[in-house]
Amino acid sequence: MTAESVRPAGPAYTEPSEELIDELTDAIGNLVWGFANDLVTPIEGLPEPGRVRTAEQVAMVERPTNLARLRLLREVGPAAERIASLAAKNAGKYGTTYPQLGQAWGITRQAARSRWPGVVKAGDQRPPVSVEVAGGTANIYWDPEGDGWCWSANAANGEYQTEGDCASSEEAAARAGAFMVANSL
Repeated sequence: MTAESVRPAGPAYTEPSEELIDELTDAIGNLVWGFANDLVTPIEGLPEPGRVRTAEQVAMVERPTNLARLRLLREVGPAAERIASLAAKNAGKYGTTYPQLGQAWGITRQAARSRWPGVVKAGDQRPPVSVEVAGGTANIYWDPEGDGWCWSANAANGEYQTEGDCASSEEAAARAGAFMVANSL
């Protein structure tokens, strides 16, 4: 079995459910809450945990604990950004395109390229393809400078057009095909 004959049965991943997002949020909260305890300076003279404490004593414990949690939560965003950069780099290493990275992060391919420059290598892209439709010929190719799929076509009636900024080779082929059909003899 060759790599060309192996294809995923569906999309590369599915969108997370609300339940999974809730579980992730809970897991992050539990992690932060656990680490926050390491940042809080113990207060001497308070009754042991489980013993009756006054409202003032509870506030003396909860105030620094919640401030420590808040301080750690400030680090979650930058940590997620560092991990996302690593994930994007690894994905690019295995042939992922900027449009795919953008879709996964919920941004455009241009924004993905700006956010993670250089993680997708032009050499990782598929080779150009030529198609003949309605008496015309089109070339579908990856433009590393424009970071997108492009097409150029000579239609049967002599019209010529080129276009870029397609999210996939399939989209470029569809646009080229539509142009050639619209300009057939």
